[in-house]
Amino acid sequence: MEPYELDLRNIVPEVKKTAASVLPYNHKEIIGIINGKVLYFPSSFHAARVLKVKNVKTFARNIQKVCHGERKTLKGIAWFFASDTEKYKDLLK
Repeated sequence: MEPYELDLRNIVPEVKKTAASVLPYNHKEIIGIINGKVLYFPSSFHAARVLKVKNVKTFARNIQKVCHGERKTLKGIAWFFASDTEKYKDLLK
């Protein structure tokens, strides 16, 4: 029996592809509302990463503060947990 050799060239791209989509185990879906447009994100961590790509510097914990009601908005975006429909349904009209 020949020794098994692990080919890392095939594994590394797969790890990179899945690493960006891995979410924290306790994530909550969030909604961002800006100028009547709805932005959906699977977590505050993901939202912060997307905003960072768009050159908007923010952190997931600051988005969470808005969702919890400690802040009103962040960077002009009102953030809510997707499950809290009562809080943001008036902004969608």
